[in-house]
Amino acid sequence: MARLQIIPLFNLSQDSYFRLSYDSHQWMIERRNLLVPKKGTDRGYRGISYVAKNKWVLLRDCKENEVPLTWGASLRLNLLPDHFRDFRTEIERLGVEAYLNRLEYQVRECLDRTEVTEIKLRAAERKEHSIRHRNFITRSSSSRIIHLGEGEKSPRSRL
Repeated sequence: MARLQIIPLFNLSQDSYFRLSYDSHQWMIERRNLLVPKKGTDRGYRGISYVAKNKWVLLRDCKENEVPLTWGASLRLNLLPDHFRDFRTEIERLGVEAYLNRLEYQVRECLDRTEVTEIKLRAAERKEHSIRHRNFITRSSSSRIIHLGEGEKSPRSRL
């Protein structure tokens, strides 16, 4: 019986403990073996979840298996086609390397848009903070003036 070729796509966790792979039938969430792999017979990873249909099942299995997804892995998973058959069609049309390059390009585009959004949000927060700070100083100095206007002498006039 011919053995199916399992092709790794990308790491799901920061420490490469989990990764996403596929063969001709399904996506696989794999976990690294803690034992030393046997030379020539063991790839160092074991499948813990097999998904042949929808991407949402893959995302659910990541959650159920408590896979600590990195932000980049979450983006890559979201950019995958909704069905495995669509994914396989794209892989057959483009090839694995070209597909992964396109996926990385899409991730970078998302990150660039996210960074621009974050920069705009930070600028808005700084502006709001400076306005709040300015209003606080104005309110606190005006409240001192009101208190001093009630017949009290200023501390400097006592000297």
